[in-house]
Amino acid sequence: MTDPALRPPEHLEILEFSRRRRLFMWIWVLLTTALLIGALVLANLITAKHRKRIDLTREQAFTINPATREILGKINLDIDIYVTYLDSGPYEGEDRSLPPAYDMLKNILTEFHIANPRINVKFAEREGDPALGEIRSIFKDEPAANMVYMVARRDPPLKQAFPIQTLYQGDPKTGSLLVFFAEPRLTAALVQAASDHRGFIYYTVGHGELSPSRPDNLGLTTLARTLDTWANMALKELNFANMSEIPTDCDAILIAGFGGSLSPPEVNIIDAYLRRGGRLFVSLNPDKDAGRGLTQLLERWGVRITADVVFDPTSARYRIGADAIVVSNFENHEINRGMNNVGLLMIGCRAVEPIPGDRRAVTVLMYAPPTAWAQPLSRKVIQQEQTDPVAPPIAVCSQQLVEGGKTARIVAWGAYLGLSNVSLATGTELRDDHCGYVLNNFRWLLEQEGMIVAPPKRMDRRPLDLKPQQANLMFAVVVVVLPLVGIVLGVIAWFFRRK
Repeated sequence: MTDPALRPPEHLEILEFSRRRRLFMWIWVLLTTALLIGALVLANLITAKHRKRIDLTREQAFTINPATREILGKINLDIDIYVTYLDSGPYEGEDRSLPPAYDMLKNILTEFHIANPRINVKFAEREGDPALGEIRSIFKDEPAANMVYMVARRDPPLKQAFPIQTLYQGDPKTGSLLVFFAEPRLTAALVQAASDHRGFIYYTVGHGELSPSRPDNLGLTTLARTLDTWANMALKELNFANMSEIPTDCDAILIAGFGGSLSPPEVNIIDAYLRRGGRLFVSLNPDKDAGRGLTQLLERWGVRITADVVFDPTSARYRIGADAIVVSNFENHEINRGMNNVGLLMIGCRAVEPIPGDRRAVTVLMYAPPTAWAQPLSRKVIQQEQTDPVAPPIAVCSQQLVEGGKTARIVAWGAYLGLSNVSLATGTELRDDHCGYVLNNFRWLLEQEGMIVAPPKRMDRRPLDLKPQQANLMFAVVVVVLPLVGIVLGVIAWFFRRK
């Protein structure tokens, strides 16, 4: 072996250059590592003060609607939300869609807290969690698993509790999450908890209207329950017998499925109520004459009732009759917030039209589909003729300035069954799109535009279903095989570089 001292000078220079190069490389590695760590620390400090999340899901499953964020920002009292997700729950092991729904619920509630820090959220995921003790103290009961508990810090405190399963629809066998309506339901519950006012909707009787006392398909029991649970509104009966004016606690009048005739005194009572800034919701029965009294009353306030019934032959593909239509054409209005690409089933529709006027704003809310037409009720055969209007309007809202600077508001639907049990629920399951839209109509009537919430999100989440052998194989590949391959490749690269 040659003595390094006897080597040519150029070899010494090469060795010295190699040493300096390695030194500079180590300095560069240390500097870049320090800079990377510093950048990570700085990024965490910035994100801690300015939280921003990016939702890359197609349906924006983890992002709340801007309207919801605006509503939450207006809540001016402390509200505590507790969520229990325990292995002892009645749905654990039975409903495989519960775990993904719970993950989404955690994200949504986190967004709620970001939108308004006065909304405090705590999760209890194991026995002995301190949140369980707080629930026992507040609700004076043993906490149940897989529940949402809510308490508004007011005097006296307002408490609510409901299962997590009421906030979504999923396939319990496959675990697929179909519809997630936690955002609109929780928003409505929070608004109700923060509101001091309970609205009263007076429904008329004596003219063939639908009634909350009927539990069948033609009843309003689902409407009454939905108004009470999610809008803090209650239905009261309005009987015109021995009545000279509308009660002072009436926030709106509901004429649901009108099929009779208003007498002149009844028309005068309702008209006087509207002139004081009242509100009216009318849904029409297409098979019966609305009567001269109601027709003239609505025309006075910007709504024309036609004698035409709407039919759509393409409804057969939904296995429904031609007198039932699926509405997806919503005009730009506060009531229709977020209704893009939402289809509502309307059974039995009459065409209604707006009548413009001074000091009055009239808007069509819904149009029938382009394949639908309106024909006179007197025509016995369902057949389109050239003179029949195509895609007629089936819902209209009107607001008009009255004396004292107040505003009278009217919503008129040509589909009376749109408020009934058959439209709002399937068995015991609510049709949340439809229920939410009905609630938004009432919120607009009561000048609660800030509480109008977007419809629930339709999901397309299918969990990866692995058998135990497949899960073990995936674990072995990810945890054992891939790291070993990386180590072997590194050793081979080191060996060749040494040569």
